[in-house]
This record gives sequence, C-alpha cells and structure tokens, in this order.
Amino acid sequence: MSASTGTSTAGPFQRALVLTAGLGTRLRPLTLARAKAAVPVDGEPLASRVIRWLAASGVRDLVLNLHHKPDTITGTIGDGSSLGVRVRYSWETPVLGSAGGPRRALPLLVDGLDPAPPLLFVNGAYIGSAALRADGPVSGDAGVIVLNHGVEATYSHFALYPAHS
Repeated sequence: MSASTGTSTAGPFQRALVLTAGLGTRLRPLTLARAKAAVPVDGEPLASRVIRWLAASGVRDLVLNLHHKPDTITGTIGDGSSLGVRVRYSWETPVLGSAGGPRRALPLLVDGLDPAPPLLFVNGAYIGSAALRADGPVSGDAGVIVLNHGVEATYSHFALYPAHS
C-alpha cells in the first residue's frame, strides 16, 4: 500500500531483468566512457529512470545484466536501495547476446520462488511510462512481446514472458 494514497503499488510482476549489457555502438562517442544504460538523460542515467518506472509499477526485485563499462552502472545503481528496489547483477564475459544474457540471469530471477512468477524483460535504455499489466499488452507508449498460449506479438521495448514453458 502506498502511504500517501492508500492504494496498492503492487503490480503484476515481482521481478524483472533490465538488459544493460550491450555495447551501445549507436550512441558513440557517449558510450566510449560509459555503458548505454549509464548515459544521462536530463541529468539522470537511463538505468535509474527504468528502475524508478519499474518500482512505481510494483516491481521490487531486479537483475541487471552487465558487460560494457559495468562499473558505470554498478557505481550509480548499487544495490538499488536508494531507488526502493533490490538489484542484483548478472555478469557477462564475453557479452552473451539477446538470448544468452537472459538465460544466464534466469537463476537469479527465479531464485527462491516456486512456482516461478511471470518475468519482465526491459531494455535498459527504455524511456517511457507504460502501465504494466499481466493480462495482455501494456497500455501507454511502449512496445511489448507477449508470449501467452503460443501467441506472439513483437514490438521493441520490453518483453513479458511466462516463467516456464
């Protein structure tokens, strides 16, 4: 419950993977000195913005995958407590790509939960404020991949997956 409004802040997702391992080649030269998710937008790193949005949506347990310039993310985000969440890290050496990164992070995402909950995968450079829903596509300005009973709709910013097949 939110102390200020008396409404629940719990959302449909308990845990999320924030994809922050990429090289950020399209943002060079900014990413020569920092990870893409550490690039500031209006004075705040992209990863911080994503985490604040997830926290506001009720997601409290996050895993960030890391590869390129990881200290620029860990040094800013730390354990996530300043943003009201728990953050753990999945290290990639070498970078594991679109499927390899989430596969490596999966044990952290489902650790201690039985059955495993729906998991949310979010691009670490997402800028938006979509409302998250577990029952279908999100509302707002985001794209989504929803895998539900074999139906797939593909867009660009984040993905909702059932925790098991």
